[in-house]
Amino acid sequence: MALAVCLDSALLLSDFTTEPSQILTQVKELEASGNFETLDMTSVANVLKEAQGSSGTVALRGILFYTRACMPSFGGDQNAWNELTASPNFVLDTIYLHSSSHDKQPQVKDFFSALDPKAADAAQRRFYCLDGPISDRRSVFRMAAQLSAHPKLRPADPAKLVNTLVPAVPRAVMPVGGPVAGGDAVGGIAMGLPVVQ
Repeated sequence: MALAVCLDSALLLSDFTTEPSQILTQVKELEASGNFETLDMTSVANVLKEAQGSSGTVALRGILFYTRACMPSFGGDQNAWNELTASPNFVLDTIYLHSSSHDKQPQVKDFFSALDPKAADAAQRRFYCLDGPISDRRSVFRMAAQLSAHPKLRPADPAKLVNTLVPAVPRAVMPVGGPVAGGDAVGGIAMGLPVVQ
């Protein structure tokens, strides 16, 4: 995993690492640096393309947390974006957090949903765009848990992804096979695997 931040344009803060603690340390050290009125998705595509390198066979998955009230747009050419989306190994998921008073909320969600080149065909969809109120912490954790499924192992329709947050089963009454079928107790929360209904 690598860490990038989006100011007016995207910046890669760290290269790929297999140590989540390095990424968490960098996230904790981030400081707010102002209000940004735009997001140039061209720069996001360029950072992702740079991170992918010359090997298009490596799976590249981005998760974008978007909380701005402004509409994102492509400010430059879309060559990098078109190259990324042409690869079946590329996925960009979005968690869009908004205030309930945000008047552009439907347009912003539609923008991110339309980024998926297979968006018109629900059975072939690759990208998820999940949204919810920024004030509902439980909703944020639920969306993050839904994205824990590998993109190639999840249903195309996020509504068919069942991944609820439930209290962990105490060890004294844990079933013989483990905490929850297909899941692990993590920090007081049991997260199950995706189930197609």
